[in-house]
Amino acid sequence: MTLIFSKKKYRCTRLLCGALVAVLAACSDDIATMPPQPTVGEVDSESVVVPVSITFGGTYALPANTTRSAPPGAATDPYDPKVDGEAATVQTDHVRIVAFRRKVAGDDEASSKAVDEAATISDSEFVYDPTNDQKVTCSRASASDHRLTAKGKLKKMRGYQYRVIAVAYSSSIALPPSHNLIPAATGEQNLFMLNLQNGTTLAEAQADIVKANVTGWKEFLYGSDLRKNDDCLSGYLSYAPQLFYGECHTAMGNRVVHFREQQSNGEIISNSPLTGVLYRGMARVEMTLSIDKQSKGDVHWLALMANHTNTAVKLNSYDAFAQAFNPITQKLDKDTYTVIAMAEGNDVIAEGSTITLGAWVLPTATRLALRVFCKKDLQLHQPLDYPITTANVSSAEQGTGIIAPDVSDNTYYLRRNQLYRFKGKLSTITGKRKLGD
Repeated sequence: MTLIFSKKKYRCTRLLCGALVAVLAACSDDIATMPPQPTVGEVDSESVVVPVSITFGGTYALPANTTRSAPPGAATDPYDPKVDGEAATVQTDHVRIVAFRRKVAGDDEASSKAVDEAATISDSEFVYDPTNDQKVTCSRASASDHRLTAKGKLKKMRGYQYRVIAVAYSSSIALPPSHNLIPAATGEQNLFMLNLQNGTTLAEAQADIVKANVTGWKEFLYGSDLRKNDDCLSGYLSYAPQLFYGECHTAMGNRVVHFREQQSNGEIISNSPLTGVLYRGMARVEMTLSIDKQSKGDVHWLALMANHTNTAVKLNSYDAFAQAFNPITQKLDKDTYTVIAMAEGNDVIAEGSTITLGAWVLPTATRLALRVFCKKDLQLHQPLDYPITTANVSSAEQGTGIIAPDVSDNTYYLRRNQLYRFKGKLSTITGKRKLGD
């Protein structure tokens, strides 16, 4: 059977606004203890507290003959009802709102002109403000409301300008099995860290995806054999969260937040609310396999792997967030793969069943592979690695026309907000040559 590959399009529309490196500080759930927060709208001569509103999604018109999936808010794609852009956000429940500030002289006041000063002021001038680092919940206002919303606040101090960013994730979603390499069973906050500490500038701020060394996972390396099979492995497992990122701005569209702002009617106020935009910053890969009979015995587990896995994104702008970097290092002169998803049975994965391996990944161009461990009676078997190749990629080119696999090299260009689906029988993969042959 031909392994079928298809690409769909998630599209998060504009929102109304206002993600294992041991040395990184402030995990999403480990924000430093802050003093009691004042009430929104509270004003004195030196400070003011303003509301920050985060909204996810929104409907948009789907063009005819599209294969793009619906964004959050548009339910399902009428051209492919199996693809639900909203379903992917169901468990997104937390937003971390973080401010950076810079000292200014004089009585700071923004004009009424719709000017975005962020383009003219260096990001390195804005420094992390731990008193304006908060985690808030997001939810739908009603069961019929498609939009996720969250409310936060910013305390502005006279003599400072601010930049405000937000990152959303799920604190309750079940994580793929990792055999304790990731010491948690639920919560995407365990899959990434923000490198925020006193003195971190907006230019330096970034999100880092956790990576775990697999050297202590004996069965993954050896199977039931006495010899290990790690020639094609990078040595790491890296499960990425589904991250949403956005920047907040004033009513005049300025990402630089002043203590006071002149309104279009000439009125000068200091408590104008902030709004902004969150976008999905990840690509999604899903591989659905029918588990048919394997000559090497019962299937115990499967691991989806990628040979180019980025692990970091900057937080100073959405354009920067979309440009992932810091790939997991390859072995010298070898094409090696990192685990990005895994499926296993209680004992075995039953013949005749269907399983789906799903992974969020930062944008990349990568080959994919499947590591399969089968066992029969007392025979010794190693886990084996197989490349993911596609004979038919025509459906992957529909919809956006932006990206398509390199057929000659089976390299998949995974862009943010895209869904890539593979479907076939396990024997389609294990019947081919193994990696390295």
